[in-house]
Amino acid sequence: IPDLAALTGLEGDYTFSIDLTSLRDEAGNAGAGSAQVEWQLDQTTPQPASNLRVSPDTGESDTDGLTRVLDLVVQGDVAEASLDITVRDVSAERTFGGAIITDTSFTCPATLGGPGLHRMRVRSTDGAGNQADAFFDVFIDLTPPALSAFSVVESPRSTPLTDVDLTFSEALQASTLARDDITLQHDGLPVDLMGMQITALSASSFRLDPLPVPPSPEGNYELTVAPAGVMDAAGNAGVDSPDLNILRWTVDQTPPEVLGLADDPLPRRSKTWT
Repeated sequence: IPDLAALTGLEGDYTFSIDLTSLRDEAGNAGAGSAQVEWQLDQTTPQPASNLRVSPDTGESDTDGLTRVLDLVVQGDVAEASLDITVRDVSAERTFGGAIITDTSFTCPATLGGPGLHRMRVRSTDGAGNQADAFFDVFIDLTPPALSAFSVVESPRSTPLTDVDLTFSEALQASTLARDDITLQHDGLPVDLMGMQITALSASSFRLDPLPVPPSPEGNYELTVAPAGVMDAAGNAGVDSPDLNILRWTVDQTPPEVLGLADDPLPRRSKTWT
C-alpha cells in the first residue's frame, strides 16, 4: 500500500487490518480470511543517563573522576529500565559493552588504556532506536608524588634554623602530610617535633615552623621527610627519593680565636709575623 507513511507519521499505537470476506476476484469468488498488524511509533528521545561516575574514584573526592586505577566500573542513573546502555571512551575510540541495569541504575565495566584525560560517553538507546548521549571526564593519574626540593639553607650557620619549606612534585592531599612523616636529629639524637606546625603555602608546597631549637644549638642537624606517608589528589602514595629526602646543616656559634704568634728565629731586616 503506497503512501502509508504519510498516514502514520504521528507518534502512537497503530493497527492495520484487512478483511477479504467483502472482496471478490474477477471470477466472482468471495474472499476469505483477514489479517491484522499492530505497531507503535516512538520518536521520543530517552532521557540521557545522569549522575555519571566511576568506581573506584580514589581521589580526595569520590565524585571528581580523578583516580589511580585503570580497571573501572562506570555507574549512573537511567530513567527507563528497558534501555540499552553502551559506554565509549571517546578519547581512545574504544567502546565498552556489558552494561547491567538494575531498576534505574546501571553499571558497566571499563578498562582504560592509560593515564591522562579520558572523555567518556554513555549512550542510552530505547527499543525504537532513539538515542541520547551523556558525557563526563575521567582523569587517570598513575604517577606517585615525591619530595622535589627543600628551601635553600645556609650551612654552616651561626643562628639556629627555625623554619624550612618543602616542595613536592605535584599537589598533595594536604591532610596526608603529618609530623609522623618528618624526623629531626641533632648530633644523631632525635628532636621532639610536637610544637612544629605544617602550613600549606600552595597545593604542593609546605612550611615547617617553628623547628625546635635545643638548649645547646651548636652541632649537626638532619631533617628527614618520608614521602611514603603522603598522597596526591588521585590517591597515589608518595615514593622515597633518597637523594632529596634529607636536609643537613650545621650550626657553629664558636667564634674564631687567636691561639698565638710564632716568632721568626732567623735574623731579618724587617720582622714578619705569622
